[in-house]
Amino acid sequence: MTPAEILVFVLGSILVGGIVGGLGRLLVPRTARFGLLPTILIGALAAFCGNVLGRAMHWSSVPTFVAQVVIAALGVLLFRKPSAGRR
Repeated sequence: MTPAEILVFVLGSILVGGIVGGLGRLLVPRTARFGLLPTILIGALAAFCGNVLGRAMHWSSVPTFVAQVVIAALGVLLFRKPSAGRR
């Protein structure tokens, strides 16, 4: 990959991160109690990991996007804090 392709790959992952992170939070019942920035960061990391996985497996865009959302949901599960009223 050329440096320009790498830059587009990374920036695209960050931009998609907000959408992927939001969808990941929607999949987790009683989602975490954190704000927009952590959601975007988790989504960006999930989008990046999903892109790498999709490229390695030679997947088309739809399975890659599904992998990104699933990874984001797992990230939300890992980083959520329990609510004060529930154990």
